[in-house]
Amino acid sequence: MIIGIVGLGRIGILFSEVLLREFAEIHLVIYSPKKHRRFSELIKSPRVNFYTHWEAFMEKPTSGYIIASPSNTHFDYIKILIERGQTIFCEKPLDLSLQKIGAIQKLVEKNKVSLSVGFNRRFDPDIQQLKKKIKSGAVGIPHIVKITSRDPAPPSTDFIKSSGGLFLDMIIHDFDMSRFLLEDEPMSVYAEANVMVDPAIGRLGDYDTAVTTLKFKKGAIVVIDDSRKAVYGYDQRIEVFGSKGMVLTQNQREHSVVTYTDSGSHMIPYKDFFLERYRQSYVNEMKEFLKICSGKKGEIVTVQDAYVATKIALAAMKSVKGKKRVTIT
Repeated sequence: MIIGIVGLGRIGILFSEVLLREFAEIHLVIYSPKKHRRFSELIKSPRVNFYTHWEAFMEKPTSGYIIASPSNTHFDYIKILIERGQTIFCEKPLDLSLQKIGAIQKLVEKNKVSLSVGFNRRFDPDIQQLKKKIKSGAVGIPHIVKITSRDPAPPSTDFIKSSGGLFLDMIIHDFDMSRFLLEDEPMSVYAEANVMVDPAIGRLGDYDTAVTTLKFKKGAIVVIDDSRKAVYGYDQRIEVFGSKGMVLTQNQREHSVVTYTDSGSHMIPYKDFFLERYRQSYVNEMKEFLKICSGKKGEIVTVQDAYVATKIALAAMKSVKGKKRVTIT
């Protein structure tokens, strides 16, 4: 099976490596107008063909395409591939505009194609176990969900300029996660945000620290705290408290060995960042996409899911600016 990849930045490299390492039957055709610094490593594989010209890239027949280009290019690539009837996986966000995401949904319906969106955390083994516990009734009726998401270091200012910022780039994962776990829709959002880590982020009109609360239709309240910098490492925790109990996910390390010396007890740090912490989720996500590419049924995150997550993020940004709770319609 041949898979086309559009874009060879950090995410494009990640998907390329996952597909080559985990799926021996997969061959890749990769398009990028520029050669990434790790291009030479990929091109050594006999299963990879690399193109810098779009027309030549599109001449190669494939079973599906992965869009991993910068966010502001997603819409144009999606439109071209949908109109050609291709099976598509697009890294989040589909777009930063609800209007364009709505237009994508209409194109998908009109052309009857499959378009999966890259909210990879849904495919993480710990989170899938958490979801099973909730669905089995282990916690009863969910009352409170707490999501902590703190990066080990802030991204570059160049990334922030094109990413959509804290809410549309980072916290959007948590908005999607709350819907996924609760299988419910939020009615309103209230958010507070500030610049506590890097003044340069504030000069770009963005934030690096935020706390968001969501009220859901069935009554659950979700509290999300996010930071661009946790000095102790990548902090990813979820707690679901309900009428019968509580379930939670913990931070992960490469191993759990504890060393005791005269200076105290010591463990290795948490996994470095999302590429390490959520590595298996990307593998699982690709397994589902490849099922669809081969004509089978696979689990996907839909365009509608992306639309709602974006709508929540925009409402949260409105709440920060207006200093009040915003109804989500």
